[in-house]
Amino acid sequence: MATAPLYTELETLGLAKRWFMAIPRDLKADYKKLRLDEFTRLIRIGSPLILLMFVSFSITSYFMNRRVLVGGDYQIWWSVDIYIGSLLTGGIVLAHLNTMRKRFALWLPLVIGAVVAMLVFTSLIVKDADLARHQLFLAMIIVVIGTLAMRLPVTSGVVACLLGALGFLAPHPVRDAQFATNCMIYYGMQVVVCVFVAAVQEYKDRIGFLQSVLLEYKTSEVQRLNFELDRLARLDALSGLSNRRHFDEALQKEWSRACRERNYLALIMLDVDHFKAYNDTYGHPAGDVCLTQIGGVLAKAMKRPADLAARYGGEEFIVLLPGADAAGAEEVAKRIIGGIDALSLEHAASSAAKHVTASIGVAVCTPEPGSLAQTLVDAADAALYEAKRGGRHRTVLRPVVTVAATGDIPPLGDGQGLPV
Repeated sequence: MATAPLYTELETLGLAKRWFMAIPRDLKADYKKLRLDEFTRLIRIGSPLILLMFVSFSITSYFMNRRVLVGGDYQIWWSVDIYIGSLLTGGIVLAHLNTMRKRFALWLPLVIGAVVAMLVFTSLIVKDADLARHQLFLAMIIVVIGTLAMRLPVTSGVVACLLGALGFLAPHPVRDAQFATNCMIYYGMQVVVCVFVAAVQEYKDRIGFLQSVLLEYKTSEVQRLNFELDRLARLDALSGLSNRRHFDEALQKEWSRACRERNYLALIMLDVDHFKAYNDTYGHPAGDVCLTQIGGVLAKAMKRPADLAARYGGEEFIVLLPGADAAGAEEVAKRIIGGIDALSLEHAASSAAKHVTASIGVAVCTPEPGSLAQTLVDAADAALYEAKRGGRHRTVLRPVVTVAATGDIPPLGDGQGLPV
């Protein structure tokens, strides 16, 4: 995966329009793996075809030249076929070994070069001119297959072609000097063409690889930004908690789940005591800081992944506790009250205490199919109102009986709820 600096480097490479596109260091291993995977697929599919093609060429070569395959030429032709068949078989065996397949760019040029060199050599020493041309033609076919069809890197293709050219340098009595010269010219021309095509092919491969990396990076960036936008859409910027929208979605989901599983669902509604007076006394910036710190207290009070704390509006907060019974919900409320008291935020205008305090309403129920989640919210709100009417800085618990389709509501606080 490309990082931001690497992405910039890739963009620069794309704008440079270089002939030989360099692969950045951080991506070389991925590019080599891609080429290895391509070679592996090629070998798995092409191995039988390569052997079949060799056998077909041998049979065709025999019937095309059977009238002149006599004496020494026949011995040379037969020996060369055995030699080439052994090299091809050995190369295929090596290609199926994991350790050797990873190094195919090193040993495969040696196999190709050895086959080409032998064919070139025999084209110069056989007595019959037609057989000589036939052997040279086969050598050029192997050059094309080796440098292009086998998808060798350009450097490996050049090595294979140079090794094949050694057939012209081997000491032997040349049957026809002019023929040998022409062979060298034709061979050199074909090598130039094959290397050029291989270079263009590798250039396109590198461009395609870099473009795929860029596309993958851009796709991941779009996904990351979408995820971040979705997260921000569910987040209250001031408190750092979830916002009202996220809470409403979570409540409906957990309400449906509790109805199916006949499990507890608890709700805590919190209101900062005399917060308007706090803003009037200390200013709105101080009020924002106060809400941010209270949001931190609520976040720390959540001990389970399913618990959700949200800013409900203004100075009101709400906490959703799936699976929590009355005792568990009261324990969370106690942690919240203790955390807010521990902040020790001065509040001279409060009648509840000399520091910032909060009133809490708690509602717990076991939802029944057909009941409404708003029932639980209304109960928590009523419990909060009761806590404020009773002097603030306290917690009031209100059991809730939902409208049930069938069955009775189990008693609260029987120890069957999940620990919080």
